[in-house]
Amino acid sequence: TLSLHDALPILGHTQYISFKRICEVLHDVFNIEISQGTIQNVLVHMGKQSENAYREIRDRIEEAEVAGADETGLYAGGEHHWAWIFQ
Repeated sequence: TLSLHDALPILGHTQYISFKRICEVLHDVFNIEISQGTIQNVLVHMGKQSENAYREIRDRIEEAEVAGADETGLYAGGEHHWAWIFQ
């Protein structure tokens, strides 16, 4: 189960939904009042928390002899998912 905090980057960055539309959906579907500024603050905070992991991944790619990426579908728990594989 995703929390609202976890869902915001999925809605904003993975699904490319505008902050305005996220606010509208949360209000219309869940009766949650949230501002565009709050969404921005949550995403900035999550980005800062991810900086060390991002640097680690970037450094490993930069040091690798070969780097490549592939998107592939897979089933887990009977549901279709997408995996992004970097090598």
